[in-house]
Amino acid sequence: MRSRLLKTWRFLVWLLLAELLAYGVLHTAVLGYRTLSWRHFNDRAAAPGQPVPADIPYAGLINQTAGATGVNPELVAGVIFAESSFNPQAVSPTGARGLMQVMPETWRQINSEIHATGGRSDEACYFDPAINIRIGTVYLSRLLERYKGNAVQALAAYNAGPQDVDDYGGVPPYDETRQYLSRIARYSSELRQEPLIWPGDGLTALWLPLHLLTGATLLLLVYQGRQLRTRYKSWRWY
Repeated sequence: MRSRLLKTWRFLVWLLLAELLAYGVLHTAVLGYRTLSWRHFNDRAAAPGQPVPADIPYAGLINQTAGATGVNPELVAGVIFAESSFNPQAVSPTGARGLMQVMPETWRQINSEIHATGGRSDEACYFDPAINIRIGTVYLSRLLERYKGNAVQALAAYNAGPQDVDDYGGVPPYDETRQYLSRIARYSSELRQEPLIWPGDGLTALWLPLHLLTGATLLLLVYQGRQLRTRYKSWRWY
């Protein structure tokens, strides 16, 4: 009986080590794939880009404004999709407004430089698609300049704020920001009609089973250890 318990315990030790090794390999693979995916996205975003299709809401305004500011039209469309789902009347709980969900402070700063409202200062300006897209796109172009064309960091700053990106030296570890970036990347891929297996798809599907298996193995290992200690009256049996 002791021999069987000891063999089972040793088997569980090796199984746990194998699971931890698999966990490490999977973690490395996900990080590596994520890095390659972001790099590929940045390369595409840095290119001039094609005009967005005419069936996209506000395609004319997006293409015109993006062309005037040197921003890839797909990025502008992606931001609008992620921020407001093309709803010009959208207002966030934090006060961001319109298609590109521009914060009032940012709006005032950019508008004072480019005079996008033509002297108007009423609340309706925020919800005017042409004005909102222009101010939001100019702000996005400033972020792209700030981060030397790194679209991922620029978009993260658009969502979380430049200070957070600077503090973390890259994309902040916020679920909202990561989901925001993934949403834009997926939408950009759809516009190009390119297949995109986004960071973790397929690979991260293995996380939960591996977590559960490792947890179960650890519990069994502890249980077997307690059984062995009871029979040997000591921990000196391994």
